[in-house]
Amino acid sequence: MTRASGRQTGYCLIILDRNGERTFFTYKGCEAEVPKNELLKQLSAGFAFAYITGYYLMNEITASAVLELTSRLRQSGCQILFDPGALVDEMGTSQLREFMIQSDWLVPNANEWAIMQKKLDNGENLIGWLFKHGVRGMVVKRGNLGVEVFTPTSSFELNSIPIVSIDTTGAGDSFAGGLIHGLSNGSSLYDAVSLANACGAFTATKIGPHAEFSLDDIQNLIKSSKDNYL
Repeated sequence: MTRASGRQTGYCLIILDRNGERTFFTYKGCEAEVPKNELLKQLSAGFAFAYITGYYLMNEITASAVLELTSRLRQSGCQILFDPGALVDEMGTSQLREFMIQSDWLVPNANEWAIMQKKLDNGENLIGWLFKHGVRGMVVKRGNLGVEVFTPTSSFELNSIPIVSIDTTGAGDSFAGGLIHGLSNGSSLYDAVSLANACGAFTATKIGPHAEFSLDDIQNLIKSSKDNYL
């Protein structure tokens, strides 16, 4: 964490509907700006994964810095996991396209993926185009319809885990964290996505974006729902 002296930290008001879906009202503070020089000093840490959201592509200056940082991270062997986020339709087309092909893994939800396909229509299959540019995999989150996974050589689906959704805030971040945990610890892609699916589901059963759970909690949830994985 980097302190910005004299600057204000942003904040976010989250409103939940009766189905646990959320709407954000955000004030962007100093965290909306990427301190490139500070971050460049930290790139020697040997990161295995970097998780980056599309919110950093909303500002042209910040987007440029993030793209440069991402390029340097990939050159050092770091894998990039990119979640485009709910505001993907407001991003610059060229920047979004460039960032997608800088990524190793893409984890949009179904609505975001539909927007991306329309926004980046270049007359060819977008998934195939991404794989031609080195993307390793696409994981499309479909809510209660489960997860759809594509790689250059295969595809598969996982059913959703039956839960009572209370608050979806943070579920996408938990999904990404579970996927990174699985991949970085040598799990198969199927097992890593299963773990991610359970992390996202578990988070949605708790109020607030910071659900606390252990790996045992997640593995027990997967075991209790194993009949859903067909």
